[in-house]
Amino acid sequence: AYPGSQVIVIRNGETIYKRNYGYLRYDSIDRVNDSTIYDIASVSKVVGTTLAIMKLYEDGKIDLDDRISKHLPSLKRTNKRKITIKQALSHNARLRSWAPIWKDYKDEGENFAGDTRYKDDVVNKIIKSNLNRRSEYLYSDFGFILLGEMIEEITKMNMEEYLNKHFYKPMELKNMGYNAWKKGDISNVAPTENDTVFRKKEVLGYVHDQTAFLMGGIAGHAGLFSNAMDVSEIIKMLLNNGEYKGERYLKESTIRTFIARHYENRKNRRGLGFDKPLIKDKSPHCSKYASQESYGHSGFTGTYFWSDPKNKLSIIFLSNRVHPKTSPNMLSKLDIRTNINDLIYEIKEIEKAEETREQ
Repeated sequence: AYPGSQVIVIRNGETIYKRNYGYLRYDSIDRVNDSTIYDIASVSKVVGTTLAIMKLYEDGKIDLDDRISKHLPSLKRTNKRKITIKQALSHNARLRSWAPIWKDYKDEGENFAGDTRYKDDVVNKIIKSNLNRRSEYLYSDFGFILLGEMIEEITKMNMEEYLNKHFYKPMELKNMGYNAWKKGDISNVAPTENDTVFRKKEVLGYVHDQTAFLMGGIAGHAGLFSNAMDVSEIIKMLLNNGEYKGERYLKESTIRTFIARHYENRKNRRGLGFDKPLIKDKSPHCSKYASQESYGHSGFTGTYFWSDPKNKLSIIFLSNRVHPKTSPNMLSKLDIRTNINDLIYEIKEIEKAEETREQ
């Protein structure tokens, strides 16, 4: 299902379990260690893009009901001019889920160095894309790509610069960032796909997502690399109502606003950026024991986190399940991440029962 992984469990705000499993590849040579860096794929939507928007929101730079076009003028005369920030964050904006834009650049992939030469072209293709007819929940990379562009337009920085300034550097998260290949030694970066079609090589240190790759590796929907430790520190900050090591990064009210559902009346389970359990039915994407207050996100490459403030439990699971190929997705078929999540809740209940007996 995957060559290796990192697993962290947080309880009551403290790391109570931290283990590394397996290897970077299936060759059983390079073991996964604490510093192994993974492409966290769509988890970037939360610990990257959503964090930046939370900061802009509480600094008064945006309102959640603002149209994105208010801050991103390129949308003003398009079919996307009325889409609001709240709609895009909630995946309720009639936007297409994604499109294989990389096929338009198929001959470029092998020699492309990961710069931004195609970024404007890619964004223009998304801007010109058709909208879905019905206004309903549909998970969309396009919405987060446009939100990423909005962040950069407002801040006059790329997203990495903005996130470094307000979160990653002051929190001393040295392993979280975009474009791992630019950091020098990539021997401890977990490879993703052996891409025989587009890049025609093993993807290592470059973002796996083809659209983010064409945008230069920094995009609203994907692109971040991290180890599990750095992801866990972001989770601890959120669980601690925005405080981390004595410093405040976000207001408690901001966090509550973003982890809440805003389109529940339309049967949309999502918060703002954050995934949530299904509203009524059993949730296949998180623990069956997870409370309705819980939130998290998963990533295509085999990454995942889920936090439950009511039960004071969190899990971070990073892997490179797309190595050496993306299908079949055995990690999902075997329910490995949700089974681990279930087990954590069950252990908690066993401990609670033991404490009761002792009393």
